[in-house]
Amino acid sequence: MDIDLPTPAPAPPPPRAVAVQHSRSYLLKQRRDSENEAGTSALSKRPRRDASSLNGNAVEHMIRRVDQTLDDIEVNPPEYVSTFHNIASSEAGVLAGAALRQAAKASIKIGGELAKQSVPAARWLAAKGLDVAVGAAKTLNENSAKDRRPRTSEERSAEEAT
Repeated sequence: MDIDLPTPAPAPPPPRAVAVQHSRSYLLKQRRDSENEAGTSALSKRPRRDASSLNGNAVEHMIRRVDQTLDDIEVNPPEYVSTFHNIASSEAGVLAGAALRQAAKASIKIGGELAKQSVPAARWLAAKGLDVAVGAAKTLNENSAKDRRPRTSEERSAEEAT
């Protein structure tokens, strides 16, 4: 018994390679790595973009400007950044950071305990405040009820005497 099978269709060509667009951070890192190997600053020799020209919409322009500013800061960081890093990573800075973390933890713990202790006092204070407010409302209601009813001749004479 012979079974004739149709010949399969030829295989499709392989898919095209997708072009990878690296982020600026990745490209800067690659350039820094090559600088470290070559010893020259490729970033400082790059041509500057004209960030003042507005191509596209305003959001793209703003993003380009911010990106350029961040690139410049990465290439030439301000002196205070390295100074702050040196201070924070020094032995005194590490100890001060640990002390600040302990102080913050203690403050949180003390604040939690104070909150637990203040709940009964706040509950009592709220109950007393409610009692005072209800009493004041009753007194006000009673006084307004007295004002609404007609006065007797005795009440009128007592008012005139005072």
